[in-house]
Amino acid sequence: MATWTYRHVDLEESPHPDGSPILRPVVPLMRAPGTAQLLGVIDSGSPISAANASLFGQFGIDIDTDPPLFELGLTVGGQFARAPVFEVTLWPHPPEHAEEAVSWQLPLVARRGWRMPFAVLLGQRGWFDRFPTRIDATTSAVEVQRAQVSIQRLTNPASLTGRDGIRWTGRYAKCLLNGTR
Repeated sequence: MATWTYRHVDLEESPHPDGSPILRPVVPLMRAPGTAQLLGVIDSGSPISAANASLFGQFGIDIDTDPPLFELGLTVGGQFARAPVFEVTLWPHPPEHAEEAVSWQLPLVARRGWRMPFAVLLGQRGWFDRFPTRIDATTSAVEVQRAQVSIQRLTNPASLTGRDGIRWTGRYAKCLLNGTR
C-alpha cells in the first residue's frame, strides 16, 4: 500500500488562547474524479463519518424521501440530533497529481444545520475502518495508507447485520477490505 501524506490546514477558526492557529488534519476529497475538492477533516473521536445535509443532493440523494441505511444520533459541533445515514462514494484527492485516485463507499450521516468550516467529517466508521491513518501533530502531517477497497455486490440482499449490530440495507450490503471480512 502506498502512503499519502497531507499537511494540516488552518481553517481560519478562532485561534488558540496564545494566538496560534488551530490546525486540522485534512484530506481533500472529491465526489468524483475531476469534481471540485471538498475538505474532509479527520476526527478519530467521531464514531461515524458525517457531512452537511446539503451535500447529499450532489450525490443524487434526497434525504427527505430516499430511504436511509439507518438513523443515528450524533453530536456535531456541540449539537445533538438524529440523522439519516446514506451510502455514498467519495474519492480522496491524491497529494501528487500523477497518482491515481481511489474511490470508496462509506456510510455518511446527513447532518442538517451544519456550521463547520469543512464539508465532511471523517470518523471511525467510513474512514478509519477503510484507511489506516497516522496523525502527527508534531509535524502537522497526516499519513494515509492507500487501502485497496473493493465492494462485494450481492445479488438480492434484503439486509445485513454487521458484527457491530448495525443493520445495512441496499445493493452494497457488505464491504471487503483488502480481501478480509
